[in-house]
Amino acid sequence: MRMNKNSFIAGVFFGRCSEARHSKKVFLKKGAWILSIQLLLSHFSTAQNHQNSGSFVPDPDRTPFHLILTINSEDGFYLKRDINDMDYVTYVHGEKVLGSPYLFPDWLAGTITTADGRYYQYPLRYNAYGQVVSFANGTDSLDVTDEIREFTLSQTVHDTSIMSRFINANQFGKEKTTFFYEVVFDCPKGELLKSFQKNISTFSGGLLASKGTKYFDLQTSFSYYDKTRKKIFKINGNYTKLSQFLQLPGPDAQSLDRYDLSKEEDIISFIKSYCSY
Repeated sequence: MRMNKNSFIAGVFFGRCSEARHSKKVFLKKGAWILSIQLLLSHFSTAQNHQNSGSFVPDPDRTPFHLILTINSEDGFYLKRDINDMDYVTYVHGEKVLGSPYLFPDWLAGTITTADGRYYQYPLRYNAYGQVVSFANGTDSLDVTDEIREFTLSQTVHDTSIMSRFINANQFGKEKTTFFYEVVFDCPKGELLKSFQKNISTFSGGLLASKGTKYFDLQTSFSYYDKTRKKIFKINGNYTKLSQFLQLPGPDAQSLDRYDLSKEEDIISFIKSYCSY
């Protein structure tokens, strides 16, 4: 394979070949996963109606418009793609692992802004296992080794164009390791952020467990960044600590119990309500 030296030197990233660490798609299985997808998606189709207590916090949003806005999250696109990822096989240090290390296994149109302000457009893939962004340069694939301030990924789902923006966690505070937050919701008060980490796990039940089969397990978490105080808070389901961080008055703090902070759609709905108050 030949690289365009001029485009590489002028544009930019000194990278290392990423395909040596992760193999390409090997095979595709179909069938049993269809039922799994239907069962998992049905979990997110149910909702409860709550009476409005008069607090600024309205009932959790369950409209189709809400689902479209969050189609790239666990109640939509991410969930379905993570299941489909199990149809891939990746070799990590010679060991077979079901799934893909990438958040999306396909190359997506993307942009990169480096820490020193340089801006580039490339097809990108975000490795959520190694927390590395790869870019395609002609027929070559390279990892970005310059510090990334933020990057975007664009895709089309059901005729809807979606652009996801990811920010280096170091922009919110010094971190020991590199990882990125997706900006799920942005408002003048703050930002709702979501992090992704794929770990290698072993199946705990069934035939695959008896064979010691390993797979990429996607873990996610939410945080809220307060722009005024320049502080970040990890949302872990603790209503009291969240209300204290947001400095909610008593009645509004009590209204939080109408939301299940272990569910992504409730977290998004609450933060949208909080930002509109």
